[in-house]
Amino acid sequence: MKQLAALLFVLSGLLGQADEPQPVLIKQGDREKVLILFNLTPDNIDLEVPKLYRPQTDEGDRGYRFKEGGQLDAYIKREFFPIQIPESCCDSNHVLTMPYTNPFIAGGTNNVAKQRKLFNQIKQLKESGNGKVPVAIDLTYYAKIESHDPLKVKLKERQIYFRHHMVYIEHANLTSTDNSQ
Repeated sequence: MKQLAALLFVLSGLLGQADEPQPVLIKQGDREKVLILFNLTPDNIDLEVPKLYRPQTDEGDRGYRFKEGGQLDAYIKREFFPIQIPESCCDSNHVLTMPYTNPFIAGGTNNVAKQRKLFNQIKQLKESGNGKVPVAIDLTYYAKIESHDPLKVKLKERQIYFRHHMVYIEHANLTSTDNSQ
């Protein structure tokens, strides 16, 4: 029954019917994954590297970059994300990172191309000043589950990641093609 409720939430989020995104707990064997679907908007993200993450001597370009292996970072403003980072984290942004994808493995070039497409969508979103880009975020390794029913999680740090397993995964439900996630 809980899995059905989670699936219904995921579907309502995909259709844009959920008022505020909530984390979803998905059981995979004896493992639990904490995922959230979140809409990036021009108001809730920054693309410039915050001062906290720049070398002290850096006075140059702090722009949005697409790096080797499809890596990218966006910064979600703290007040817009439904799960808060610890007060000890002084920066006001969550760091949303796309991990490295090996372009030399089977399908790697296509996977990096999908990540570039997402990079371009986020860049266009910020430049145009309107719209939204729905993303799947994996909180599994950076969240502490405080309760299961209702599901309440707390982040351990400001770092969060796009849902990823050798390629960016755009959804929060497990299918037969996602068995290794």
